[in-house]
Amino acid sequence: MERINLILDIREKSIGPKKINVRGTMTAGNLIMTIKDRYNLDGRYMLRPSGTRTILKEEATIDSVGMREGAVLVCQPIVESTGTSNAIARGIALPFSRPFTRVFVREARTLREFDIRWQPAVLGRRDLRDPSKNRLLAVDLEGMEPLPSVSRHHAAITEETGSLYIEAITERNPVLLNGQRVPPGARRVLSAGDTIKLGDFVLNFYVVA
Repeated sequence: MERINLILDIREKSIGPKKINVRGTMTAGNLIMTIKDRYNLDGRYMLRPSGTRTILKEEATIDSVGMREGAVLVCQPIVESTGTSNAIARGIALPFSRPFTRVFVREARTLREFDIRWQPAVLGRRDLRDPSKNRLLAVDLEGMEPLPSVSRHHAAITEETGSLYIEAITERNPVLLNGQRVPPGARRVLSAGDTIKLGDFVLNFYVVA
């Protein structure tokens, strides 16, 4: 049973390139499951040869796709729409599904607190020229730094069946949860005491059930 040495470029959690030795008969689907288990990854992932946009079918074997010794195989999350951007565009504030006593974030430097009373709750900076874009803005960081490092609509907090989530609104706006980047198109569960980093700001998240 022949084996092959590859470079696996895992584009999640700052894992980066890893040398692997796999069986040529191993399928892409089995390799993805192995990667997720070893690096404790959630969500859906895909594999593609570096330098191409060709996504490997889960049933395809390493041998069948022509991977050569030392080739680079990219593993990255599959970006799926959560619907949050569309909800923000509609500008309709929705209540939480359960009566939280309080949900808020505290800016680490100034200790200023921002209450989250609706969802999707936008984290960013208010638009002075077009106030209509501020209808869902819950955390307004406008004027709190000399040069803006946060976008108008940078991140959003949402709620579903009692669980609260953080997500980046666009790929251009990095969001770190407890030091780990939240992949674009994904959302991560928020727990009391979590830290959210937007640009140069660190926000501590709190929820009182």
